[in-house]
Formats: sequence, structure tokens, C-alpha cells
Amino acid sequence: MRPWTFALGSVLLISLIPLAWLLVAPRRAGAAGGRLLSFAVGALLGSAVLHLLPEAIEQLGTGVRLFGGLLAGFLGFFVLEKFLGSHSHASTPARLPPLATLNLLGDGLHNLLDGALVAAAYSADVTLGVTTTVAVVLHEIPQEIGDIGVLTYAGVPLRRAVWYNFASGLAALGGATLTLLVGARLGGATDALLPVAAGAFLYVAASDLIPELRQERSRQASRWQILLVLLGVAMMTLPLVLD
Repeated sequence: MRPWTFALGSVLLISLIPLAWLLVAPRRAGAAGGRLLSFAVGALLGSAVLHLLPEAIEQLGTGVRLFGGLLAGFLGFFVLEKFLGSHSHASTPARLPPLATLNLLGDGLHNLLDGALVAAAYSADVTLGVTTTVAVVLHEIPQEIGDIGVLTYAGVPLRRAVWYNFASGLAALGGATLTLLVGARLGGATDALLPVAAGAFLYVAASDLIPELRQERSRQASRWQILLVLLGVAMMTLPLVLD
């Protein structure tokens, strides 16, 4: 039972990260929404290029499986956004904006993979599981801040954005449970999802967020955008430096 206890406990701890945002977030999401959007661009790009793709290359090589998965994630989210857009009604408060839905789906897939990774590490060795958990936490903090920035920018109230993000984080429990139950047989399936998640993040950042940043004409605001995008990338680089 030790791998189960350690793995699920660690994954639950990781899933609680978004709730910490309620303790430090401004009372009004709009006050920081624009800056969080810039940070989100850097965090999403950094997560895709510095974490998901290198891991995918290590597991899948540089052949058709890698680039096919990347293309599937990118184009799949394009088709999904078109579908969501054609069925969205701005006057219906219960319906999430398409951008928010895309971000939550991409983040949920990423969290599922993180949960599988943590569980696999604990199944091999407790020490390896702890170090893997720390590494995941280090890249999840900037990732989750960026995700909440995307949700609030899309029009989701801050408190709801935090809870939606927490619900998305629970996908990690599913990934951990499947890995502990199925073991090595799940490895190939989760590896194939790595480039798909990377493609999803690249689509959200490049297609939905960067065009919004480009609308800003003020030089001072543009400088802030560039600085915060680079900060998002730097925060995703930090776990690699500390590894």
C-alpha cells in the first residue's frame, strides 16, 4: 500500500495548488488579468517546449508518433474551438467561454500525465517519487497561475476560475490511479499523449493568447507584456535548472 498512499497523497497535494491562489489573488481579477495573460503565454510555451516535448522525444523519438501527436493536439484543439464557438451563447452564464474550455481540457490532460508520472516514480522508489513530486510542483505553480490568468481573461470570475482549475487538477488523481492499477501497460498510452498535450498548449498560446497581446499599442504596456512573457518562460525553466 505504500506506493498508493505516497502517490495519491502527493498528487492530491499537487492538485491543491490552485486553491492557494485564493489566499494571494487580488479581490478583483480584472486588476491583474492583463498581466496574468502575458505570464500565461510564457508559462504555456515553456511547459510545451521545455517539459512536454523533451519528455515526448525521450519516450517516442523524433519520428511520426511525436510529430503526428503534436499535429493532432494543435489541429484537434482548432477543430474543438470551432465546435465550441458554434455552440456558445454569451448570454448563458453557465456556459464556459470556448477559450476557458480549451484551456481546462489542455490543463486536464497535462495533469493526468503528471499524475501518471508521479505514480510511476513512487512505484519504482519512494525517494524517486518525492523528487518527482517536487519537480512537478515547481513547474505546476507557474503553470497554474498562468491557467487562472487565461480563465479570468476569458471572463470567468476569479473564484470560479480557481475552483475550475482545481477540478482540472484532479485529473492527476485519475492518471495516478490508472498507473498504479495497470502499471507498465499504461506507459505507451501516456507517452503518446505527451506531444498531444504540447500541441494543445501551443495552440492556446499561439492562436488565442498572443493575438490578444498584439492588440496592445502602448509602448509601456508592450514592455510589460514582453517582460511577463519572458518571466513565464523563466519560471518554467527554473525546475530544469534545479533538477
